Amino acid sequence: MDGSVSIKATDPLESRSALGRNLTFGLLDVLGRMIVTGAYDGRPFPIEAELSKEHAVSRSVTREAIKMLPAQGLLAARPRQGTIITPPSAWNWFDTDVLRWLLERKFSLSLLRQFTGRVDCSRDHARTNRRRHGTHRRGDSGAEHLASRCER
Repeated sequence: MDGSVSIKATDPLESRSALGRNLTFGLLDVLGRMIVTGAYDGRPFPIEAELSKEHAVSRSVTREAIKMLPAQGLLAARPRQGTIITPPSAWNWFDTDVLRWLLERKFSLSLLRQFTGRVDCSRDHARTNRRRHGTHRRGDSGAEHLASRCER
């Protein structure tokens, strides 16, 4: 494809070398891509020990990579439930990594609607803020109404 990391390698040493020079960011890229493209659909997110063994990296590398995924909205850690994959509606749609991984996902109309809805809501919130601060422009009327329809 474009020189991207393969998602699954049969040999752990091949997997580790595919992660590149910085193992943490390499593993972050692989895990994020797997989540967004649906590789974990229908099954729970693996525990640290399994991921460490599968990708031939230390648990500290795995732990650091997993810590970065909640910031992108892809994972959530819950007491007594463990680490779960969040639904696409919770993902950070403006994160460059998430957008890059979405390009590798199979197109769906519902995914497109979620993304365009997020863009519309962000635009409406910006209009509302400009209006509140007295910097609104012509054509911004009704922004409060539109923004109230968007989830915050």
